[in-house]
Amino acid sequence: MSSTEPAEPDAAAAARADARALRIAKAVERSKTEYKPEHAYTERGWFNAAGPSDPAKAKADRQKVEYIATRALVVDRDRVSAAAALAAVRAAAGAKALSGLPRELLGTALAAAVAARDDAACVEFAAAAKGHWGTNVGLALASAQALSAGGKTRDSLAPLLASTGVALHYPILEALRSALEAEVAGEGGDDGVETLTQVVRTVAASRAWAFARPLFAEGKPAQSPAQPAVAEDLRERIAAVDRQALAKRLAVERGVLDGAVARLARALGSAVHEEPEAAPGERVERGVREL
Repeated sequence: MSSTEPAEPDAAAAARADARALRIAKAVERSKTEYKPEHAYTERGWFNAAGPSDPAKAKADRQKVEYIATRALVVDRDRVSAAAALAAVRAAAGAKALSGLPRELLGTALAAAVAARDDAACVEFAAAAKGHWGTNVGLALASAQALSAGGKTRDSLAPLLASTGVALHYPILEALRSALEAEVAGEGGDDGVETLTQVVRTVAASRAWAFARPLFAEGKPAQSPAQPAVAEDLRERIAAVDRQALAKRLAVERGVLDGAVARLARALGSAVHEEPEAAPGERVERGVREL
């Protein structure tokens, strides 16, 4: 054999090559079951005026459900179409709990329930979105609107206070102010409710100027207006509120109210230093800075 000719592969090298090919083939077959192809669904005949006949019987595909629901709410805009959108979201949930739906579908379901004037669905989907109230401003506001539309005006305070306890957002503050004023007008106010209403009104007014400016203003940006004056005794009054009685009056959890009051008090320029009293069987958590 000439020295320039390639050497014949030995048995060990051939065995290694066969084993490698076998591993690759197995990996390819396994990937067909572990990794499903991603796709964007486009309904056939989307350009036609007539939509799907029965979206509830359609395959529970997320993109398909979003398409059906969005079309019903944005294009058709009637009560029947909103009910169809609601049915499509329920079909997507299947036997699972509604709280397991993606946030986008929960928001769509809340809007559809309000548009369909389905009081039971308004309350049901608002409860399903409870886990997102503190982290998703849109779902907190949509839940409050759905509860109010479903006849649960007082219950609509819970998502607004839960969101306020995490961060202060002007749309949430405005909705909370309106809900508290409706509570005072309907059921009468006491010192706690009226004080909380005044605090929310003051904090909301301090953030309203940013939403009053045009988004694409020409010329130099306008200077921020002077902040509204805070009543001297307002900080002391909110600190002295009986939170246990206020939580019972507003039908909200004590921890939710404590978080909202503490953040609102800090927004007034002074933190509430008193330690919140723990409800029976409840442990008061402390932050890292306090420890």
